[in-house]
Amino acid sequence: MEASSYTVALLLILKSAVLTIACTVFVDAVDRAAKNKHANTSWWLHGNRQSFAYAATVAIVIVVEVSGLLLALVQTASIADAEAQRAQANAIFAAATPSILSGTLLMLGLFFLVVDICECPRWLHSRKLQDVKRDPLAVYVEMYPTLMRSTVASQVVGALCCLFWFDRCGSDFEPLWSVLLGGALPGAHSAATYLWRSFLPSLVLFAAGYDFIFWAVHRAMHKSAYLYKRFHSVHHKYTAPCALEGAYFDPVDLLLGNLCPMFLVAPLTTTSGVTILLLSVTGAASVCAAHSGYNLKPLHDPGIHDRHHEFYDVNFSSFIILDVLFGTFLGEEAGAKRREARRVRARARLRTPAGAGGAEASSAAPRRSPRLARLRLVD
Repeated sequence: MEASSYTVALLLILKSAVLTIACTVFVDAVDRAAKNKHANTSWWLHGNRQSFAYAATVAIVIVVEVSGLLLALVQTASIADAEAQRAQANAIFAAATPSILSGTLLMLGLFFLVVDICECPRWLHSRKLQDVKRDPLAVYVEMYPTLMRSTVASQVVGALCCLFWFDRCGSDFEPLWSVLLGGALPGAHSAATYLWRSFLPSLVLFAAGYDFIFWAVHRAMHKSAYLYKRFHSVHHKYTAPCALEGAYFDPVDLLLGNLCPMFLVAPLTTTSGVTILLLSVTGAASVCAAHSGYNLKPLHDPGIHDRHHEFYDVNFSSFIILDVLFGTFLGEEAGAKRREARRVRARARLRTPAGAGGAEASSAAPRRSPRLARLRLVD
């Protein structure tokens, strides 16, 4: 890839990094001001103004990212040399891949937020998995500062990794619209041929490799009380997940458990830049669906990961194969039985008399805090 192409790509990456860092600083300042009950300067955050301030940062990010991409494409179209134009197009899509991934998560997350708030369409809202009484907008507002910090990590690290991938892809890369319109790819002469001979085999290999690394890191996060408390507990703040919780991680946890598997596996399963782009978007959509909290069968079964958030010590993988092999899979029927057993134990504790036997038992056994119980994966 030519030096001028790298310059354009690095400028796009720098623009995304500066933008997300500036928005993160602003969001953190708003969050601190909103939490400071004694501050006289936070009058403008009363009511729903905090959510409006966060919505403004989303709008700014979308406008700046889209306009920057369009300007880069316009400049690329003006290049007379075909090879130089192609190389710069590769670099632009490399720098834009993490933004497209984040945009996919954001759009799907906002869609499910609207479903939660408006309870429309009713056929989808009626398929809610957990009946939890909470304000969905308040949950998103509380999550947003952490989401912005995670976005900084994913934008910078992801864009640099993608730039390396697309450079290695070389002439195998074709713009997305070329594939959709039937443009030629190496070994593929139409969109249908590309789909069956290139994308789907790569998707299967990518899913298998990604899930193995994700499962290993995810289970390690739960097995180690330190790793769980320091990093992964952020993701498990809510037992009933919502769509954007798919990106609600401590930045270190996001890099180790989600971005690293994607960045390591994708270039090993394909040399096609457009395939890497589509794999990233497909993965983002799958993560969002898994945390949506809605029954999306037959397209997706979020109930599997929903039970992981409910019980903590089951269903660590994105698919069920590794959990079945290692005995950590919890199906729908078994989950219902475990849920009912937990209710029975809770009712029994409430009915325990405060007499001598109960007092002696409670004094003889050390009390376990709910927080420590969660860390040790005890229901």
